[in-house]
This record gives sequence, C-alpha cells and structure tokens, in this order.
Amino acid sequence: IPNFQDDDSDGDDILDEVERGNPGCLTPADSDGDGTYDFLDLDSDGNGISDSDEWTADRDADGIPDFQDDDNDGDGIPDSIELGDDPSAPIDYDGDGLPDYLDPDSDDDTIGDAEESTADTDGDGTPDRHDLDSDEDSISDADEAGDTDLDTFAVDTDGDGIADFRDPDSDADGIGDRAEAMNGTDPTNPDSDGDGASDLVETSAGTDPNDGGDNPQANGDFVFVMPFEDTPTPERDTLDFATNIRNADVYFLMDTTGSMGSSISSLQTAIRDDLIPGIRAEIPNTFFGIGEFRDYYTSSYGSSGDQPYTNFQDITGDISAAQSATSSYTPRGGYDGAEAHGQAFYAVATGGGLPSPSNTRPRTDCPAGTHG
Repeated sequence: IPNFQDDDSDGDDILDEVERGNPGCLTPADSDGDGTYDFLDLDSDGNGISDSDEWTADRDADGIPDFQDDDNDGDGIPDSIELGDDPSAPIDYDGDGLPDYLDPDSDDDTIGDAEESTADTDGDGTPDRHDLDSDEDSISDADEAGDTDLDTFAVDTDGDGIADFRDPDSDADGIGDRAEAMNGTDPTNPDSDGDGASDLVETSAGTDPNDGGDNPQANGDFVFVMPFEDTPTPERDTLDFATNIRNADVYFLMDTTGSMGSSISSLQTAIRDDLIPGIRAEIPNTFFGIGEFRDYYTSSYGSSGDQPYTNFQDITGDISAAQSATSSYTPRGGYDGAEAHGQAFYAVATGGGLPSPSNTRPRTDCPAGTHG
C-alpha cells in the first residue's frame, strides 16, 4: 500500500493523522529532529523504544504522547538514560515491574527521581536515583526523606538548601549523621535530649547526649558555645561560676583542756551530727580524722605527762567510725596559758613533731584589751 493510501505509513499502529502533529502546520512533526517525520519514523522521539510499544499513552500527563515524549515519566531524566544500554530490556532498578523510564521513583526510596536526578552525591558511581543511601551516612534515604509523598521535596532539617538525604550533617550540630547513628543521637535534632546542651557539647564533655539529667551544667561544668564565624550575642557578658571540691581530708583537732569544759559537749554534737554528715553530703569523697590537743609541759606551764596531741581516729572514709571517735573528747587538765596547738597542727600535717616545744604563752608586752 503506497503511503498516500496508507493511514499508518510506518506500520507502528499509530495513525498518520495522529503522528503528523499540529494539523494547522503544513510540515509534519519530527519529534526527535532526525529528519524523518514521525509518521514515517518507528521511534519518533528517538528514545530507543519503538512507537508501537509506546503508542499514544501519556504516562506523565504532560499533553505529549509517549511516542513523541523523550521523558515519559516526566522526571527530567531522558528515557534514553533511564532505559540503560539495551532498550529491549529496560532497567527496572527496584524490581517493581515498572521500568525506570516509566517509574517516578526508580529506587523506591520515596524521593522522586525528579529530585534525585542524575547526581551522585557520595561519588560511589551509583546515581542518587538508584542509591538507597545517597550521602553514605548509614541512614537510608527513605528514613531521611521526611515523608512518602513524591510530590514534596525531601526534608532539609537545617535549612541549608541541602536535603537531609544528601547532607552529611542534617541538623548542622557539628556531629556527622553517621556518628549520630552510631551514638544513638537524633541526626535531625542538635539537642537530642532537650536539656539545653547541644549534642556536640555533650559529646565533647563526655556527658550523655540522650540523658536530660546528664549534661555539663548539671555536673557543675562551666560550658558555653560560641557561634562559628559569627558575632556572639551578647558580645560581652558577666559569667558567674564557682568550683566544687571533689576530694577532701578533714581532721577535727579540738582543745580539750579544762577551760573548754563548757563547750566540748556541744562541739561533740555539732561535729558528730552536723559537720561530718554535712561535709560528706557536699563532698562525697571525704575522709575524716579525730584528735585533741592539750597543754604542753614546758617551763612552768602544764603538768608532767601532758601530751601536745592525741589521735583518736586515723583518717578514714568510714564516717560512723569518725562519729564514734568524737566521744573521746573529754575536758581535763589545763587552766594555764601554755597551749600545744602549734605542736599538734604540725604533727597532724606532717606526722612528726617539731624539733623544739612550740606553744602559746601569755605575753606581758601586749597593750591592754589585745591578745598576745
């Protein structure tokens, strides 16, 4: 049948009157610009798929029938790329029965091919439209998409113009998404536990970024964060902070000479019931010791046999033992001016004695109303 008598000159099952294109145009359509009019061209759009296979369907509803459309699914990627090397066996990357050139989401990661396009974010040789982890952060693109709607763009948590599935640090907290996945922190929240200390600060400080009760501030550590390459607000500020004592050795050394008789009982109670437990509550790693000092026998002061220092309890972490030792405080002797506190303090601090007696004696050259 000569063409002028054949209503389908190229035998592709698409009528010439359809393939001619705009009826108001004298020149018939040549969709692929190869010099062969569509009504004579078995592959009008030059995408590698015969017109008889594409026929007049309009997959992407763009008003251009597939046989004339070089991008049947309207994802911005030419069919010739999505088909692969052999158009007779087109690529179906996700194995869903729909070849990629007709599939708006070739890897089924809920991010449209139109957004993923031909880019290869992680440079692994697999284009993003086929890569289930485009930024290679160990978090799947499906998890980083934000939703399952192909018509919406993938979420961009930090608003930097790079969608999370392509962003190695989605929340811009200074910790890469891969590290956050390993740490168990939220890669889309710079403060995973909501305690006011960023994940970066907590990771650096050694506190738990997933525990709101464990952070540098709660631990008494003084931490603040300066904005990177930006002016801090305020530029100047007054910072109030104090140190905490972490370890302490506390030795109670009491004067038990007779002149202290009226005070010893109340001091015993205060040391036993208030000071020892109170200090331990503030400084958990505290050790306690108990001792007394009395007169020191020298010159005309004191009595024979006086000892400058008596240890009732060695330094110990057992607060019950220290509390019990306070019962050894009893007033006796004394009533003169020679006290042994100098010798006693030296002995407690060094474990030895002074080479010569050290005590306080009354002085007669002090002005009235003062102390010598």
